[in-house]
Amino acid sequence: MRSFEPQLAGIHPSIEISGQSDMQTLPAHIPREVDVKLRALLLAPESMKFVLLLGGSSVGKTRAAYEGIRACLPEYQVLVPSDNRDILWMLDRKLRKPLVVWLDELQRFLIDQPDHFDKGHLLALWSLRKPVVVIGTMWPDHYQAFLEPSRGDRMSEKSDRARQVINMAQLLYVQEHLAPTEMSTAKVLAEKDPRIKIALDDKNYGVTQVLAGAPDLVDRWIYANRQEKSVITAAIDIGRMGIGGPLSDLLLKTAAQVYMDSETLARAPVDWYDSAISYAIKPLKGAVSALIPVAGIAGITEGYRLADYLIQYGGKAMSSQFIPNALWRIVAEQVHDPTDLKSLGDAAELRGLYGYAESALRRSMAGGNSDAGNLLVRLLEDQGRSEDAIVVARSAAATGDARSVEVFLDHLQGLGTEEAFREMRKAVDSGIVLPDIDARSRLASMFSEIGDLESAEAQLKQALLEGRNGAHDSYANFLRRAGRLDEADAQALLAARAGSYLQYLFLASRLVQKGSFAEAEAFYHEASAQGNHDVATSWWRRILVENERFDEAQKLVGSLGGVELDIATALKRLGQSTEALEMYLKADEAGDIFGSIYAAEMLEGQGRFEEAYLLRSKMAKNPDFPWGVEGLLGHLAKRDRLDLAVETLKELAMIGRFVSSDDLGDALIRSGRIDEAVIMYRRSAFSGTDGSEVHSLWNALLKHGHEDVAMKVRRYGFQWGDDFAA
Repeated sequence: MRSFEPQLAGIHPSIEISGQSDMQTLPAHIPREVDVKLRALLLAPESMKFVLLLGGSSVGKTRAAYEGIRACLPEYQVLVPSDNRDILWMLDRKLRKPLVVWLDELQRFLIDQPDHFDKGHLLALWSLRKPVVVIGTMWPDHYQAFLEPSRGDRMSEKSDRARQVINMAQLLYVQEHLAPTEMSTAKVLAEKDPRIKIALDDKNYGVTQVLAGAPDLVDRWIYANRQEKSVITAAIDIGRMGIGGPLSDLLLKTAAQVYMDSETLARAPVDWYDSAISYAIKPLKGAVSALIPVAGIAGITEGYRLADYLIQYGGKAMSSQFIPNALWRIVAEQVHDPTDLKSLGDAAELRGLYGYAESALRRSMAGGNSDAGNLLVRLLEDQGRSEDAIVVARSAAATGDARSVEVFLDHLQGLGTEEAFREMRKAVDSGIVLPDIDARSRLASMFSEIGDLESAEAQLKQALLEGRNGAHDSYANFLRRAGRLDEADAQALLAARAGSYLQYLFLASRLVQKGSFAEAEAFYHEASAQGNHDVATSWWRRILVENERFDEAQKLVGSLGGVELDIATALKRLGQSTEALEMYLKADEAGDIFGSIYAAEMLEGQGRFEEAYLLRSKMAKNPDFPWGVEGLLGHLAKRDRLDLAVETLKELAMIGRFVSSDDLGDALIRSGRIDEAVIMYRRSAFSGTDGSEVHSLWNALLKHGHEDVAMKVRRYGFQWGDDFAA
């Protein structure tokens, strides 16, 4: 532990003050509320610990973790791996002391690295003969991206394994701003350390952010000259494309010119780029720099990495600005790393830039990135290019990657062809473990789809004998569809106790239908005891509400809340609309956004449009509910108030908010206002949303008879014709 220095831990260097060069490297640690929780976990008797601290850039999560292990685990040795191979190396060593595995910026170890860190590695570390504590840090948006992956990440086996890892962690949140008690302590410490006093005096940033130099980084970007600002802005936008590798001089120099007008370029001195880079890499107050040089072979600079805080701050500041089309073209030509190409392809696909997406994904796949192949398959399917998709899926599956094999089998399974059966049997015989549905269960489904139930059941029984993943689950579903409910219940119970918690819901529902509430409730308690309390409580509460046992349901609120909405929905189903609406409105008044939504929908259904409009308008102004605007636009579209809806879109665009509404898009195209619909969807897509805009647009065009335009949109996204150029 003595050799575990702050710099090695990844703690941001602190600002320096003129005339105070003899001051210790780090300011005194300001005790945080999270410290108490962290140290309680570290001192707990369990020998197997995995703690993950979540917080934005420069909020103090790494410092809190560092101080925690120094205080609680001073006799432990610390492994600070440079990549996952260091962790694998440790697994082959004989530990002489307890171990801390230090995973600052945990997401780096979960994806896009050789020998990615997964649940198996975590369990292997814990199986070593000495206690092992794994401690990591992560930004909340990275964490959320693992929990709620984009369409692209859902195709990734690596992302599946990453989610399994973070689900095993004990989470601690580090707040951006100091709590009142923390501020009081900081004021005392400031009497001896002027750096803390400077941080306390800053009214625009958090104390920890000031100490890490965040205000200086932002000023360095905002107040740079045109050439300097262009280089840093280019780095920010390239980061928005998902590019994580070092940015080369050639890439940055070419990209920066996109942000410089012709006069600036003409007047720029010959050495403008060298001067701009020198400006960007200059340390600020001895702490950080906007761009950080990354060393390559023999100490030669390989490229530059944007400072963490600028990645976060700049990404948010630029979120209302479209990434220039010229930058997409430059990056597509000059990025060569397969991982970066996969990220580029994913980002381009989400924005409807299908040409850039396909090119990047094909190059990434050629470089050995199997996830890129799976993304490309989905893109080609979305474009209606099924034959091309099958060719790519077959090629990706040939690598042996389990997710790629599953994607290939997904495409074949619905065809029922001889090739489909042949490939499925090949997968069964290979013994490959697929991420989602076992190959033998898939083969059984194919037999069921052609009516050969005898062969299907034979495959499922064989899956049981072989102990295949999900075998009881698949067999229970098969028996349920066949009407053999008692046999299905027996398999469902085995599946539930093996981890398929949805089967508990089926079992409980069956018992309720028989009037056996006590036995059904026993299954709820069993599911809850297995560590899925909120999930179990959610479905049991729903069963109670559906059976009008409202008093019992209300006792099960726990951490879930919202039972009133379930009851209101049940009352609505029973025809008690007045009572249901009253409950929805009461939930709305209490700040429950779903109460607002359901109340607005009921009011619209009753023709009470003005009341519904007021609710929709209130939701649209809620910054914590981004879909509120979409609901308002849909409301206006359904009432044929298209001019007001379009005017609302324009007002939102002026403040940098770009949204789309399928109801409004449909109404505009139905009314012949196709250009306005295209502009709405294109702007929403270019702002980087969920990637649904192209699909919504071509469906609406097709629905209203514009087949030629619809097929072009489906094939090329927003990358065809002058009207669709970025």
